[in-house]
Amino acid sequence: MKKLFLALCLVLAFALPVLAATTVTVTDNTKLGTHTYTIDWSTTSGAVAVSSATIYNAWGEIVDVQVDAGSPAPTASYDVTIKDSRGYDVFRGLLMDLPATKAWRESVSVGPKWLNQETLTFALSGNSVTNAVGTVQFTTRTK
Repeated sequence: MKKLFLALCLVLAFALPVLAATTVTVTDNTKLGTHTYTIDWSTTSGAVAVSSATIYNAWGEIVDVQVDAGSPAPTASYDVTIKDSRGYDVFRGLLMDLPATKAWRESVSVGPKWLNQETLTFALSGNSVTNAVGTVQFTTRTK
């Protein structure tokens, strides 16, 4: 039993440093009838993958998306997907092959007309830079 416990501790000690942090912040502006969803992602020391993040109760018409690669920047042509509960990319591939050297913003007309309290899942792929950071932000209009 003691050996099992020690083995488990060793596995956790080596696994934890490669986990990545992803946070989601939702800002409501009821006066303007908008919701802004901000996903700040980062890879930790030695990691190139990003943990997925879940956005609960997303609603409104998607009107804007902005992506900003931080410093250190991810690999050029990295991909972001934000999928709904049915597994569909709500941006329909718009966030693929993103530039790593500059911020990118787009007024969106390709997203679904309306998110109705959707559960969305964020994922990033195509990155091979350790300690990379970035932000994805999108806005929905509810009025």
